[in-house]
Amino acid sequence: MHFKEISPIETVNKLKGILKACEIEVDETWLQKSSLNTYTVRIEIKGTGIGTNGKGISKDFALASGYAEFFERFQNNMLGTNVIVSDKVDEHGGALDGKCLTAEELIANNNSFMRLYFENRNMGNASFQEKVQNFKSVHVLEHLLNNEDTYYSLPFYNFKDGKVEFLPINSYVLNYGSNGMCAGNTSEEAIVQGLSEIIERYIQKRLFTEKPALPDIPEEYIKQFPYIYEMFLLLKENSSYKVMLKDCSFGGKYPVAALIIIEKNTGKYGIKLGCHPDYGIAMERAFTEATQGQDIFEYVNRSVIDFFNTNVEDETNICNSYKIGVGQFPYQLFGRTPSFEFAPVKDVSTMTNAEIANSWINEFINDGYDVLVRNVSHFNFPSFHIIIPGMSEMRNTSDTLFRVYNTKHLVSGLLYNADKITLDNTKYIIGTMDYFSNAQLENIVSNFYSFLEDVKIPFEELGEGCPYLTAMCYIVNKDYLNALREITYIENRITMRKIDANVLEWITSIKYYLSAMCELKDHKNSLQYLESMFDKEYILRLDSLFEDPASVIIKQYPSSAQLENLKENENYKRFEHAFHQYICAQKKNPINQEDIAKLIEFNSDKVTYDENPSKNVID
Repeated sequence: MHFKEISPIETVNKLKGILKACEIEVDETWLQKSSLNTYTVRIEIKGTGIGTNGKGISKDFALASGYAEFFERFQNNMLGTNVIVSDKVDEHGGALDGKCLTAEELIANNNSFMRLYFENRNMGNASFQEKVQNFKSVHVLEHLLNNEDTYYSLPFYNFKDGKVEFLPINSYVLNYGSNGMCAGNTSEEAIVQGLSEIIERYIQKRLFTEKPALPDIPEEYIKQFPYIYEMFLLLKENSSYKVMLKDCSFGGKYPVAALIIIEKNTGKYGIKLGCHPDYGIAMERAFTEATQGQDIFEYVNRSVIDFFNTNVEDETNICNSYKIGVGQFPYQLFGRTPSFEFAPVKDVSTMTNAEIANSWINEFINDGYDVLVRNVSHFNFPSFHIIIPGMSEMRNTSDTLFRVYNTKHLVSGLLYNADKITLDNTKYIIGTMDYFSNAQLENIVSNFYSFLEDVKIPFEELGEGCPYLTAMCYIVNKDYLNALREITYIENRITMRKIDANVLEWITSIKYYLSAMCELKDHKNSLQYLESMFDKEYILRLDSLFEDPASVIIKQYPSSAQLENLKENENYKRFEHAFHQYICAQKKNPINQEDIAKLIEFNSDKVTYDENPSKNVID
């Protein structure tokens, strides 16, 4: 049963029943079965494109995975972008059980998250007032939204200290994102899932920073799991690829396996990690995750070998590897002499999820970590967010990053009111687009809006929305040389793809228009030169779009009236209805975070912890 407390069909039926009772309609879209006979399904709120993916070795497991993840994200209020609705609670992300705390109150609490926050800024020994001043200077978004210096904070249960602590939501979300969010048929099953994800990403980061050579998982060991061995042999039949299963347990401590697929003679490869206390399931997850939404051999397009290790330890590179598996891994992973020997992880075959959850929490606390858990099971399907400060961070946030996100909020406001974009404020758009240019899933203009059905963003479908908007901002500034640089970048990228010839011709005509403006500095004169080279259709479009540089954004991007009208869209109303149901569920089923201790029967008597988590690092 894969450590599932009930069958996948029972899980699906239960969750479908909850959605039906809430009158939330969803679409199920199946992707093509992979060559490994694994399955992927997309579960979305009907008509919105907002939802989650499920994957598994059978259709039943894929469906259960998809619906469970849907509820994990739904109950954590992490489905899609933040849609603007009429409820005032939208200012606080929709969570009703938080408190507005001052910087002084947050810092006086001195919990492990706040300690780590200041340690990362080399301010661990700073005075109380210095910490307050730093926090206020960086976290200005709350002041902009609410015109007051308080920070909305959500409750988490601290297992080590046995008490509830409040973390400022706009601070911790940037650090942890969805890492550690989990759901399951029971609280213990969910907690095991969440801890598995945290461990997987913790080990993945250590691959980037410590650059170990990984040992092979012996074939004799893989044979203990027949369905894994069958998939492994099936992959190895393709002579164009080399397939390896590598041990990432660091000497048997962490139940993490890595599937590596190399396309021979190209330098391209893909690495996918999987984690679960049962090592067979850990290996299975590496396979099923690699086939999510694609055939498994397409996974080799994630990385290329680079003996210079360019940007390997860059935060954006590591984050991209977490999100969609795209990233530059250190070449040392492929070394012939492993940094540690293969050692089987603990056998948990006779343990229950409750026993595993208890054991793991004890281990983390013994290693000096705090385990903070937030129960969000408002729809009565066990769902949580687990945070382990010093271990589960998706990235270590700097003051610069917080300021960029403050600016992102400003930019979102400008795009909602395109007529207010001027020569003076385009610099904020340019800077924000540049910062996120390499950040997968964040380098998308649509993410700056709440809901965009039937509203097209130029070049967004080709993945070039950000550089195109940047180019338009430069044109507003009459900086044609930098605009030309952005448009040439787009042309070079889309030339390598199979796209509509008219789209390529249009971007090429813009490129030549901008190059002409760099030299001639006259709109009409530039068009006259281009008339003999491009069809009249393109000349007319260039004339209409660029005659007035100040209006190029207004002419191409949705107006505030268009965006406001979207609220009458049926699909917008569907998501708004789902959000309203989330609010109602919190009111109907409020949660006392102290009850988490009872839910998973944590035995604190076994805990003897080291205050210094760094002592846990294996040499």
